[in-house]
Amino acid sequence: MNDYFKSKGYLVGGVFTNSQQQHIDMRTLPPILRVLLVTDGTVTKTLEAYFWEPIKVSEVNQQEITLDKDNERLNAKQGEALLKRSIKLVGGNSENCYAEADSLIRLHQLPLPLREKLINGDIGIGELLRESGLETYRKLIDIGEMNSNKIYRSYQIIINHIPAILVTEYFTTSVYQ
Repeated sequence: MNDYFKSKGYLVGGVFTNSQQQHIDMRTLPPILRVLLVTDGTVTKTLEAYFWEPIKVSEVNQQEITLDKDNERLNAKQGEALLKRSIKLVGGNSENCYAEADSLIRLHQLPLPLREKLINGDIGIGELLRESGLETYRKLIDIGEMNSNKIYRSYQIIINHIPAILVTEYFTTSVYQ
């Protein structure tokens, strides 16, 4: 994906072509969903402010895996051990599922205390990074459609100039209408 939203949240014409050659028309999406797709901030905090309820990390599934081939988006090599994590972000009052996320984490790139909290799995990655004070940069690498009712974004979380975490977040569009 080009750096469409690297420094701006607006794209003239509103339509771009993603890495899957899909034509994404940002103008047709609900405004809050556009915000979530292009932001380099944490989704959990944005959801709490928008829906005005606490957001909890739910249904955490994680396992350590060994890459069977190189992962270019994470700059990880075949044979590297990663933590694969899937979660849901759910309204603490409404129980609405606002987002789902899959992550690949290069644990050796994280400081030990952060690694341990992440493995415990009861907090979102963005919230954990913010609370730790660790300096990071998020680089948006793709936005696309899974089907007519689900859209995603993928981004790298870069620590010390090295991609450490690859996150793909999925949003069901009907939740935001």
